[in-house]
Amino acid sequence: MSDGLVIPGDPGGDNDAASVTRKLIRLLSSGQVSPGQRLPAERVLADELGVNRPTVREAIRSLAFLGLVEVRRGSGTYYLGPSNDLLYRLFETGLITGERKARDMLQARAHLEVLLAGLAAEQANDNDVAVLADRLEQMRVSSPEGFPEADVRFHLAIAEAARNSTLRDMLRGLRTIMQHGWVGRTVQAAATIRIAYQDHVPIFEAIERRDPAAAREAMSQHMKGATSRLLSALEGQTD
Repeated sequence: MSDGLVIPGDPGGDNDAASVTRKLIRLLSSGQVSPGQRLPAERVLADELGVNRPTVREAIRSLAFLGLVEVRRGSGTYYLGPSNDLLYRLFETGLITGERKARDMLQARAHLEVLLAGLAAEQANDNDVAVLADRLEQMRVSSPEGFPEADVRFHLAIAEAARNSTLRDMLRGLRTIMQHGWVGRTVQAAATIRIAYQDHVPIFEAIERRDPAAAREAMSQHMKGATSRLLSALEGQTD
């Protein structure tokens, strides 16, 4: 390739826009391109990747949406450098582009929630517990329409109490996709408020008494039930 750049390969071998986007992200993350440097022309990228120019153009639009590049009309595409919230947005984009299927997403969410619950029980201070108590009460009195948002707020409060910004941002990305995407449309059908609220009480109580093992176990039980209900609801939508 011109400019001496080597685009890392894609294990999946696909040549759709999502795959090309991932390849270009790996190129930008490899250190071969400096902030402010112009990327090769669309034609050059298309030839190197073995795809057509519209596919490259769509991938570049995705990179621009992420804030990684700037497309300057008549000049070319320039790398802007990584931004502070790049991890969250790359994670979210990977989910949007279908890199992870629904079952994989739910499995990842479950393991992450269990880990964060244990960390929250270890790290939470009195203010964190007070916030969680308030969020739990909001769930208890919530309407069916407002319950999904109250549920998300409770879980994100646990993530904040865990004092790990990377895990918190990963959960935030997952929860954002799930709340506003396919899961958000099934939550009300998947569980009654009574069942969902009662699932959260032992999680809160374990964190309140600073018991990591109990917090992990309570969250694990909640995730098993929640995942099963969501998958059943999703399968019902496709019947």
